[in-house]
Amino acid sequence: MRRGQGKNTFNNRKPNMTPPETGNNTPARPEHHNADEPEENDLKNIFRKMREDLKEDMRKSVKEMEEETNQKMQDIKKSLKETVQDLKTEIQKIQKAQSEGMLEIEKLGKRSGTTDVSITNRIQKMEERISGAEDTLAEIDSSTKENLKSNKSLTQNIQEIWDSMKRPNLRIIGIEEGEEIQVKGTENIFNKIIEENFPNLKKHMPMKIQEAYRTPNRLNQKKGSHRHIIIKTSNI
Repeated sequence: MRRGQGKNTFNNRKPNMTPPETGNNTPARPEHHNADEPEENDLKNIFRKMREDLKEDMRKSVKEMEEETNQKMQDIKKSLKETVQDLKTEIQKIQKAQSEGMLEIEKLGKRSGTTDVSITNRIQKMEERISGAEDTLAEIDSSTKENLKSNKSLTQNIQEIWDSMKRPNLRIIGIEEGEEIQVKGTENIFNKIIEENFPNLKKHMPMKIQEAYRTPNRLNQKKGSHRHIIIKTSNI
């Protein structure tokens, strides 16, 4: 009986499935993420948005310049065409009057054998008018060539502006005039913004500034708007 009871007692025991406790209760360490990655991504998104806004502004400016240039050239061509036509008409009138005057002189010469001084003076004046009109036509022709050359140069300038849009440019707005003097340079304004908002960025993504400058003063002076700052980098 004792053996049977001992056996039943052993079989009735429930196994302990709980793992043994250890003296080290330190919780598992979470997976480490680079804290600088979100910061770097945010800055890249900001730069990307700034570039897109700048390119859109440049596209609008280039389009306005093209439209304005084309309109001016059309006006110049129209004005020159009208002026040339008027001069040609005037020359034709003078030539007709000169031809009639020459016929009159020939008739008088045949009749009297002499030439009236007043008629000779009229002929000379008509010749001077014709010569002056021809000189004016030559000047208009030269001016037209210069305008076409200027238009070609302007077109090249517009193309250069368009090409510059493809470069990595950033625009900073809302910076008071004279701030660059306090920080000793326009490029230092950009560096200051980066250091204050993204202090660890330079360790992972150093930026090389090629050029930093204020935009031309085209904004409304009455509103007291600050000129924008353009930053040109080589690696963003």
